Amino acid sequence: MLRQRIANLEQQLQFETALCEKQVSFLKAALEELHSGSGVPVPPAGQGCGSRIDENFMPSRPPRSVRMPFSDGEFEVGVDKDQNFWVDAATGRWEPETFKVLNQHVYSGSNYLGLGELTGVLGLVAAQRADKAVLVEPDHASVHITWDNVNRNKRLYPWAQSITVETRCVLDEDDRVMYFMGCDLGGSTVMPRVPWSTASEWYPVMCMSLPTITAEHSLSPSKPLLIKIDIEGGEAILLPSLREWVSSVEVKPTIFVSMHSQSDGWQKEAIANVLNQYPYYAIIRGPKLDTDASVIGDAVNGLCEKGVLLRRNGGSRFNWENICETCDYLVTTNATGSEALCAEEYARTGIPLPTAGKSEL
Repeated sequence: MLRQRIANLEQQLQFETALCEKQVSFLKAALEELHSGSGVPVPPAGQGCGSRIDENFMPSRPPRSVRMPFSDGEFEVGVDKDQNFWVDAATGRWEPETFKVLNQHVYSGSNYLGLGELTGVLGLVAAQRADKAVLVEPDHASVHITWDNVNRNKRLYPWAQSITVETRCVLDEDDRVMYFMGCDLGGSTVMPRVPWSTASEWYPVMCMSLPTITAEHSLSPSKPLLIKIDIEGGEAILLPSLREWVSSVEVKPTIFVSMHSQSDGWQKEAIANVLNQYPYYAIIRGPKLDTDASVIGDAVNGLCEKGVLLRRNGGSRFNWENICETCDYLVTTNATGSEALCAEEYARTGIPLPTAGKSEL
């Protein structure tokens, strides 16, 4: 017991040391940007992150074995003040559509990249099937809990050895310092420039591009990859940068992205250009969506019991006028899983199988 406690503390110390070293480099980069004359203010030293970490990240958090929807097995998490979240997730009340996407597009021989991982729940589910799972979370409070949960399972299960946790953010370019406001569990908001200097919970995060993180973690372009993107508005910066990369990789990654009402007209057109590179898509309506048919079209809430119904995109389904700002979008080149998991729903509704006929892309 004592040896295990020492090992746990050593792992925690290594993580805290690495996090501090990264923060020092981030602050140096922010100062260099300031001295360069760009006029970006250095955010004040916030107290919120530290207090949230103290409140939420405790090695003594009582362990609990949980099983998520479509999970191949149980895994262990620490629960305390966030126990209601885990109950909601395990009973299918939290993001049920996301678990269906994982069930459909994560399997042996594939990889998983989660951008905006909250406490690691989706990554822990994906890692049970995927060859490799990379979990990215810039929020300081959330990433401590993610690291704690991942380490618990690395001590218990061989499949958890494939998980890597990243504290950086992923946007449109490398070595870009972004400021986040929030320090809350899942509540951080990315800000390319800080327009005022009174908030107490800003912190800088070093960002990298999607091609860079996939290369750094050897997420092979010849291997199926699911990229889950839930970055609180950052998708308006990230998605437009992916057009050339998506068109150049050997196997296009399946992308599941949550929109957050942050895109302007130019960004929406650029996002549409990325989505239109895929032959199959689904739109999952968000809670705030206007039900205008011109926006949501004929593929809304495309869910079956175990997966996601897909529609064919002839290459022009999306444009700047019909990009929904509170929807989840799934785009993929692989409709096999959908046809297998949702066969009864396709037959019942008369929705054509996505692979029927010749693709126009």
